[in-house]
Order: sequence, then structure tokens, then C-alpha cells
Amino acid sequence: AVPLAGCLGAGGDDPVRWTVRAEAGFVVRHLACPAPDTAYLAGDAGAVLRSVDGGRTWQTSPVGDGAVAFVSALHFGAAGRGWLAGSGGGIWRSVDAGQTWQAGQVAGGDAGGIVRSIWFTDSLTGHAVADWGVMLRTTDGGATWAPPGAVTPARAAMSEEAMPRVVRFHGAHSGLIAGMENLLLRTTDGGSTWAQVVVDTTALRDFYAVFFASAQVVYLAAAGSGFGSVYRSDDAGATWRRTGAGTPSSQGLLALHFDEPARGWVAGDFGDVFATTNGGVTWVRERAPLSGNLLALAAAGGSMLAAGDDGVVIGRHRRVRPGPN
Repeated sequence: AVPLAGCLGAGGDDPVRWTVRAEAGFVVRHLACPAPDTAYLAGDAGAVLRSVDGGRTWQTSPVGDGAVAFVSALHFGAAGRGWLAGSGGGIWRSVDAGQTWQAGQVAGGDAGGIVRSIWFTDSLTGHAVADWGVMLRTTDGGATWAPPGAVTPARAAMSEEAMPRVVRFHGAHSGLIAGMENLLLRTTDGGSTWAQVVVDTTALRDFYAVFFASAQVVYLAAAGSGFGSVYRSDDAGATWRRTGAGTPSSQGLLALHFDEPARGWVAGDFGDVFATTNGGVTWVRERAPLSGNLLALAAAGGSMLAAGDDGVVIGRHRRVRPGPN
């Protein structure tokens, strides 16, 4: 399928209405927008769709000479550097803004499971998490990967049954790993050591998204136990509380983005999008023109973008106060 042209940054007459901006033709699990006119889409296809002109034109960048069936993690930093993981537990890097991809060397040959998330704190230092409690770290820009403090695959700070879903850092030292069945780990030393953090003692939750809105304010999106929730921390992830009214009681929440500590969006099952302007005290539902699960949120210039199971990217104006439509 060919993405729709010229629409990532476009807006409609209604500034708070979500409209279709691009069409990928496959399940979109990852959105990355490192610059206002630059966007990357990836998911259930062995390639990355790339636009550097606000969506007017798109290029397809295959990964692994056709050996990669899907992209399981995607992250872009500055100066055109990007990293992704795919089927088979491999990790690739790009130094030319996603035009080409080179395979990194993972200790043991592969991660031993699907790599679910990648995050770089600078151009050289990166972290990745994979199924079955695997952590990986690189200090050479993604050329080589190994578990922290080890030369062969090992399970560090997580059990062999652990299923992490996301790793995020604010700066070089403060980071979180979140995942299934109440998994939340915190580091304050750049990933040298990790400690388990208790978020909710009343329910079994699966954590799918973490967003550092500032050095201290962090949000966590959850599903499981029959309802979705957003949790907030005001001390860089040490303690948590569930945010207020308005989020659904029966849906899972799978993606987060905040423009500032008080103003952000969360998205999830059945095309649901919710917005807050008061740090999660209240949430307002915003109607989206999709019924499939929304798996990714990203900011692109003046637009907020979302995508997921329908293989379509939707967007709304970002610099307008969130509200119902």
C-alpha cells in the first residue's frame, strides 16, 4: 500500500478533530518523529516507511535483505541516527536517517527473544529489553550489544519469566523498564543496577508505555484486570499513584505522549484516545476515526499522531487545548 500524500502536518477545519494523515497498509506499532517534517512508521512489515517532507512523499527502507518479518522496536536520536529490532532477536542501526540499516552484533548471536524496546541516552549508549527477562546494553552506538556486566546473554534484575515491554530514560542516569504482570524496574545510575518498584498492590497490571514528562514527572499506561489506567510519579518513578477520572474502566491503555508535565494524551484499545490538561486529574475522551487498537503516539511539529492495528496514522492539532469533539 502507498501512504497518503501530504497529510502528516495537515489539519482540518476542526482543530481538535482526529483525521487520517497517512496509510501504511500494515499494523503500525511504532511512530518516530525526530524532526517536525520527518516521520518513520514501522510494525508488522520487514521495512520502515520514511518521510522527510511532512508526508508528501515516502520511501521504503528494507531491513535485513528480506530476512526481517516485522519490526518489534524503533528509536531515533539526533543527527540521523536510528535503531530498530526485528524478528529473530536482531538489532540494526542506521547512520543515514533510516535510508539503510546495518546489523549490530548481539552477544550469543541474538537476544534470545523478541526485542520489545530500544532507548539511547546519547549517540553511543543505548539500552534494549527483550522477552524472558533479557537486558542488553551498547556503548558503541549499537555496533555491539551485550547484557550489562556480562559477555553472554543473561537475565539481569528480572526473572527468566519476565516480559518487559518498554525501556525509557531521562538523561543518562534515570531510567525505567516496564512490562507484564506489574513489572517495573528503576535505575538511578544509568542502568548499572535496577530495583523493583511497586506501582499498584490492588490489581495485576500490564504496563505498556512510559513517558518522562520532565526529570521528575513520569506517566505509566496500563492494561489488565479488566480496565485501563494511567499512573503518575512525581519523584522520577520511585512512587506512583493512579490518575483521576475519565479514563476507561474496561479498555487497555497502550501508548502515551506528554507535551509538558500537565498536558498529554493516552491511547489504547478500540481506537480510544484520552487527553488531560491538568496532569491526569481528569481525562477527556477524544473521538478517533478508527476502531482498531492504537499502539503508538508521537508528536510531529504541530500535530499529535497515533497509529495501530488499522494500519492508518491519524492526527490532530497539537497546540490546541485538548477537549471533546
